[in-house]
Amino acid sequence: MVTTNSKATRWLCVITLLLQQFATTAVHAAGLDLDPPEVTHVAISEGVAGEAQSFKVRAFDLQGIQSVNLMIKSNLQDDYRPILMQSVPDTQDFIASTSTTVEQKYLDYYFLVIDTGGNKVLRGFPFEPFKRTLSVPASDTAITNTVETQPASTGSDAFSTSAGENNNQRDSINSATDQAIIANDSEKPNLLLWGAVSLLVLGVLASSGGGDSDSGVGEGGGATVPVTLTVPLPR
Repeated sequence: MVTTNSKATRWLCVITLLLQQFATTAVHAAGLDLDPPEVTHVAISEGVAGEAQSFKVRAFDLQGIQSVNLMIKSNLQDDYRPILMQSVPDTQDFIASTSTTVEQKYLDYYFLVIDTGGNKVLRGFPFEPFKRTLSVPASDTAITNTVETQPASTGSDAFSTSAGENNNQRDSINSATDQAIIANDSEKPNLLLWGAVSLLVLGVLASSGGGDSDSGVGEGGGATVPVTLTVPLPR
């Protein structure tokens, strides 16, 4: 025996199903889109600071996608900023990129997808975002101290420098030797001149002191004439 309450419950279920079907038919007839888009993303957890970082997400909706925004911030920022992503032709992918600096340690981000019916979907959340850690290249972390020094001469340069110094020393020695030879040669005419004068004086004196009968000196005797010659020695 079916009770009155059981009949009322059955009729209530039937009426509910009819209303749902009617509402669904009316929505489709009016062209309304109540289905949210499907969004998928494969996160990349690491990147290099100072280089551009690329992001890709896949979004699909039967009625179409209106916009896809990358909401992103770094450790140097407090608020997320939107970057409108560009669709890749003939695919369901959307891409975007942003520049980074070596001071940025990580990037927090999520996606906001809106379909043509106005339905919004978040992939990731502001309070629970995707995170990409940024590492600094080794060349930027190394601290180098530049010290300016005079480069040492090596190879052909060192040989040229040494040869030049030896040539300078040899030229100095040759110059001193030439000067000494010139000074010595300049004194030779004086020495020859005084020698010739001395010989001339001795010859005159010798001829004047010969055996002369009028001189009062006997034969065979020789007159001794003292002669003092002052001959300057060459300097």
